[in-house]
Amino acid sequence: MRPLSVVSGDTKILIEPSANYTGRGVCRIFGGSNIRGAGATAEVLGSTNIIISGDAALDVIKPQNTENDWTHISAGSFRKSNKAISNDVKGDGNITFKNIKDISKLMNNTALSGQGRERDENMPGNLGFYNNSVAGTSRLIYDNVKGITGARSFHFDEIIFKGESSVTFNRSLSQLMDAAGDKETVKLIVEKGSTLRIVKDPTGDTGDPILGNAKIDGTLIIEDGMTLILNNSLEKGEGATVEGNIVVRKVNPEEPPIKPDDVNVIPVKPETVKSVDDLPAGVPALVEKQPNGDIVVTSAKFAAAVASSDVNGTVDTTLIKSIPVFKAVVSADKTALASFRGRLDEFSSHKFKDIVLCKVIPGKVLKFAFQSLPKKIESGEFAITTADGTEVEANASPKAGVEYLISFAVADNSEYDLDKTKGKILDPAVLSVNQYRLTLSATELLLAEGQSKTLTASGFAPGATLKWESSNDKVAAIKGFGAEITVKARSAGKANITVKDGSAAVTCRVTVTKGGSGGSSGGGCNSGLAAVVLAAFIPLFFRRKSKAVH
Repeated sequence: MRPLSVVSGDTKILIEPSANYTGRGVCRIFGGSNIRGAGATAEVLGSTNIIISGDAALDVIKPQNTENDWTHISAGSFRKSNKAISNDVKGDGNITFKNIKDISKLMNNTALSGQGRERDENMPGNLGFYNNSVAGTSRLIYDNVKGITGARSFHFDEIIFKGESSVTFNRSLSQLMDAAGDKETVKLIVEKGSTLRIVKDPTGDTGDPILGNAKIDGTLIIEDGMTLILNNSLEKGEGATVEGNIVVRKVNPEEPPIKPDDVNVIPVKPETVKSVDDLPAGVPALVEKQPNGDIVVTSAKFAAAVASSDVNGTVDTTLIKSIPVFKAVVSADKTALASFRGRLDEFSSHKFKDIVLCKVIPGKVLKFAFQSLPKKIESGEFAITTADGTEVEANASPKAGVEYLISFAVADNSEYDLDKTKGKILDPAVLSVNQYRLTLSATELLLAEGQSKTLTASGFAPGATLKWESSNDKVAAIKGFGAEITVKARSAGKANITVKDGSAAVTCRVTVTKGGSGGSSGGGCNSGLAAVVLAAFIPLFFRRKSKAVH
């Protein structure tokens, strides 16, 4: 077994050659690690950052055989033989094109990936997609970029246009290489002052772009013959311009096929609200009307609501599916059971039991409890079933392309009911997933010899086994186990205390002094480690902020 290779901190690759630089070309860039041997493992605790700056950089980002080969740029890692590993980059993965006047110099046969790549003999260039390389958020950023690009993009969580960019895409914005084909959750962000134009693919190889959400504060133009398909929502900022054909896939209200055991829980067919004017005071600020007519809580508004509530940190605001605001009539003081039918492709990598339904009300976000037995449902609970109302296995995952029923119960005049008129129910809701983000009570500790300090881990998934390690027991030793341990300062020096929960690692840096008083600084953290591989390396400006530990 090869040793675990670890890079503590972030990595940065800056490609910014001089204007007259010439070379053979950079054909493969990986922000993460190079995992080649069958027993080799490598991790990146921080974030990976690839920055391609200036037009001259595009002269060297190219395959050595420009007619037959591709250029591959990935925010994650490369793995060759050991394909059992996953999430080797524990932080975020970012690829940024910056200060480029003509992005069309980036060749069309360029593949940009927010995750990693792996050896695959059946794929062009023998490179397949390693889809779970980056544990955090993967971003493709165009910062002050102009021109037309045909580069293909895969597996990003966010695609951002900023810094007065004006970019025309003639390929799909983001694609997935799986049977579902349209299981996209990527979020499109066009900041104020920037413009994105989507036009037809001149080769006809790609179709309409399919994304999760779009937040437009600048200008978005969809040319004739193209359609932007969103799986969840479109949010337009003040002064934003949106032109062209946009489809927001909706979930449809259904008559619940479930007959609850409790006679006070009454199945009703919900009626979606079509006018913001029909909403109670305070609610219009939480929602936005979509091109399909639905009024929903958008991703940005949901994130803002969660951030200011006591559920902050427990819900993944980047992965949502909105339920349209609906109204229903039910006998006074009874509980209404409403159902919506729709696909849950966004959640196919999660278990049903990890999905959570959130009710958004002014100043608060309420979680519905998951009920695995639909007939037992009560107010404040929700169930996911097959289309005919049959219960699903809580530990199973939603299948792509399959429609499910999302049913939830709201008692008249309960805290979950926004319409305080007796017998009337009003409800805006959002499907998301419970978020387990490993954090530590401190990012840094300063101790004097002989001092001790408690360190507490939180945010880990229920049932996870925590493993604590000290990089130097002679400097800082660990006493205890579980969520809370004691760090004992032994001798002057520096050490890293790391905790792992099986899917993420978090580090606290400890400095021990010979005399005086010690203390602590820093709050919770979820940083990790980072490693960089630059294949087909050329002498560009290359900066790396990390320290490797073997």
